[in-house]
Formats: sequence, C-alpha cells, structure tokens
Amino acid sequence: MKATYKISIFIALAVMLTACQLTDHQTEQLIPENIEVSYSDYYLWLKSLSSIELLIEVKQQKRLLSSQKTNAHNTLQQESKLLLIYSLPNAAVYQPYKAKALLNKYPLLDNVSNKSDRNLAFMVMLRDQLNSQLYLMSKQTKRENLYLSEQTKKNAEILHLKKQLTQLKAIEKNISGHALGNDP
Repeated sequence: MKATYKISIFIALAVMLTACQLTDHQTEQLIPENIEVSYSDYYLWLKSLSSIELLIEVKQQKRLLSSQKTNAHNTLQQESKLLLIYSLPNAAVYQPYKAKALLNKYPLLDNVSNKSDRNLAFMVMLRDQLNSQLYLMSKQTKRENLYLSEQTKKNAEILHLKKQLTQLKAIEKNISGHALGNDP
C-alpha cells in the first residue's frame, strides 16, 4: 500500500511539473508580438516590488531578451523594461549607466513627431531624468576626487610639518644641551 501511495505521489508530482513547464512555454507563445506595453504602468508596478522581486524580474527580462523567439519589437520592449528596472532610484538594481545605454537604443529621435507612441512622453522624461542623474553623479565624482586630492596634499603637508617640528625639537634639545654644558 505504501509503495503504491509513493508511486502515485511521484507520478502526480511529475505530471504537475511537466504541466508547469508546458504552461510556461505556452504563455510565451501566446503573447502577441506587437502588443503595446504601458511603461508608466510597468514602472509603477516595479516600484511596488521588493528587492528580491526586482532581481527576479531582471532575470526574467534578461531570459526573455536572450530567447530565440524575440523579434526587433520584442527586443525593444524587453530592453525598455530592463531600462525601467535599472533606472529605479534607491533600488538594489539601480544602474543608471546601463539604463542610459539601453535608453539610447530606444528610438526617441525618430518618434518625436510620432503621436502613436503612447510611451514617448514617459521615455523623454526618463531620458531627461537619467541625463540629470548622470550629470550629478559625474559632478559628485569630480568633487570627491578633488576632495581626496586636497586631503592627500594636506596629509603630505602635515607629514612635512611634523618632520620639521621633530627637527626643530632636535635642534632645540641640541642647543639646550650645549647651553647646559657651557654653564659653570
């Protein structure tokens, strides 16, 4: 009886796992190729995810991007979704340079007069935001480098002054020793 029970559980588990795999492949094939994704809705959804869920979403989008079934439109959508994930401020996946590189692939210049792209305003706003963030990060890096350079110079000057102080103390001690030696 126990062996029959174990075998039936094993078969049921195998069937469920196979069904999950079939469902996953079937849903990928059922997605229409030219469906328009609302990036503002997607971005708002991303903001509600935890750090772990964001990492899972990144892996899923990368997997879909590297899929053999992608066409140019799907590739643009997957890259745009990754762009939105990487541009999330204060997130574990925040990578503004990767986001900007992906945004540069988005056809903004061609679409400026194209009113049919519902995501155009969102992407233009995101481009402006990323440009501003990258500029501020560059400015901050320059200031940090300048600060470190000034600190290095000040530390070298302090070390030089300490050496001079040590030399002056040695001279003072030497003079004091001679003055004491000359006293009757």
